Amino acid sequence: MISSWRTDQVMGLCVAATATLIVSGCATVTPAPGAEAVKVTKNPADVTACRAMGNVDSRAAHGNVLNITPVLRNQVIGLGGDTLLLTFDPRDHVVSNPGDLATGIAYKCEVAPPVG
Repeated sequence: MISSWRTDQVMGLCVAATATLIVSGCATVTPAPGAEAVKVTKNPADVTACRAMGNVDSRAAHGNVLNITPVLRNQVIGLGGDTLLLTFDPRDHVVSNPGDLATGIAYKCEVAPPVG
């Protein structure tokens, strides 16, 4: 038989481990400089005059739906873009798998002002 002290210790460890998992799952993503200005669209017509910079996905969100948009915006900035065409968003589907990734394409749409 396990002593009462041992049972209390095991229960305490279980509570601490569960709390750690919950808190780490709620961690937020720090926006990269300029990430909050990234335009997000689901309409391909919005990016017809833009240059594609690369593909992005929400893998770094680690399944936390609150982190999907910040993660994608950070990636757009990293690729030198200013606009995100969201091509798949699991939040738009009533039935989606927990591992489904949001995907998109980073675009550069803003024209740099002339120098001089």
